[in-house]
Parts: sequence; C-alpha cells; structure tokens
Amino acid sequence: MKKVDKIPFSYSGPAYIAKAQGLSIADALTKIDRAATAVVDFLHDHPGIDTMHNPVQNPYGLSILWLSQIKLPGEELPDDELWQLDEKELMSEEDYQTIIDEGYGPWAARFMKEKIGDPIGKMAPLQPERAKVNGRIREEADVAVINGA
Repeated sequence: MKKVDKIPFSYSGPAYIAKAQGLSIADALTKIDRAATAVVDFLHDHPGIDTMHNPVQNPYGLSILWLSQIKLPGEELPDDELWQLDEKELMSEEDYQTIIDEGYGPWAARFMKEKIGDPIGKMAPLQPERAKVNGRIREEADVAVINGA
C-alpha cells in the first residue's frame, strides 16, 4: 500500500456552522442563501476540509428517514434549539399488514401525508436551492459536497 499525502477530511455539522457563523438554527434551515454564505465563510476559516455532507440541512428529509415528525426551531422550538425528533407511536400493528398487502411505497406515501405532515411536499421546493448551495460551495470554497442533493 502506498503512503498517502493527506487523509481526506469530510465534515458534517450544519448546526455548528450556523452557530459559529452567527446564524440562528432557524435561519440556517429557512434562509438558504444566508446559510450557504455561512458555510462558505466557515470553509474559508477552516482550511483542510475536503468534503462536506449536507452542508445546509433540510429538516424535512429527517422525517422521511425516520418516519417521524420533527420539531423545528422557529416553529415548535425556540430559534436556537436543534431540530428534534418528536417521539410518538405513529404506526399501528395494522400498518405492517398494509405494507405486506400493498407494498411499502404506497403505504409510505400515504403515511407521510397523513401522519407526519407531508415532508416530501415540504422538501420539494427547497431542493433546487440546495443544489445551488452545493454548487456555490464547490465554486467558492473548493469543497466537494457528498450526499447532498
């Protein structure tokens, strides 16, 4: 095995970046352009970061991952609180049989709309802005974004 010149460093921590750059967590989630500027400035202040994972968090994606409601800063929480999983039992035993009978996709689409507030619908308008953010980070800070559509 060859000796490497540098071990790649991939950073993940959008909430910390917001705080370090003087943004509230609520603003970091909702004011995408300001959040992007904060990320670029942070990267200029912290050389050596090679890649980032989801530099601007889309909290609705967490609902999709966890099939749960997420309490958000600036909405259910104070502006500077971190987003939180709202732990409640939302699935029923009958849901498991429905998944078997209908398949996961149809069940999940219905479940997300009825039980967790349609996170896909809420997330969709933010996705083009997130793509622009990732481009800005590549262009202005020369850092690649991984797993951040």
